[in-house]
Amino acid sequence: MSNLNISAALEVRLAALTPAILTSWENVNFNPVADIPYQVATVLFAEPENPTMGDDFYRQRGYIQVSLRYPQNTGKAAAFARAELLRSWFKRGLSIEAGGVITVIEKTPEVGSGTNEGDRYILNVRIRFFANIQG
Repeated sequence: MSNLNISAALEVRLAALTPAILTSWENVNFNPVADIPYQVATVLFAEPENPTMGDDFYRQRGYIQVSLRYPQNTGKAAAFARAELLRSWFKRGLSIEAGGVITVIEKTPEVGSGTNEGDRYILNVRIRFFANIQG
């Protein structure tokens, strides 16, 4: 359940960001609205680390990728402004908790290169985290 708690903490934090935009969450029906920006949130887990031997402790690392999807032909300023807002909302060192699991934002969020797909300009933001789990 630790991964579920990590996801919950990250998703609750993302949902609290203002101004809010439509969000496509994992395994939840979503239909984009034409000409309206939205974001896709996906939590990706890395291989757990085992820094100690002989106990149930491990460190779960990963990142939440927020894919900002803005209408094409409107420029990239709004998408980059949202990316900077995400950076300030998920500052390095931030600790968030869900279900007794504390998730820490490990690094300043990464802003990728923009791409065009269909009728959208897409800009990915990766927010790296870790959680120390005692089993």
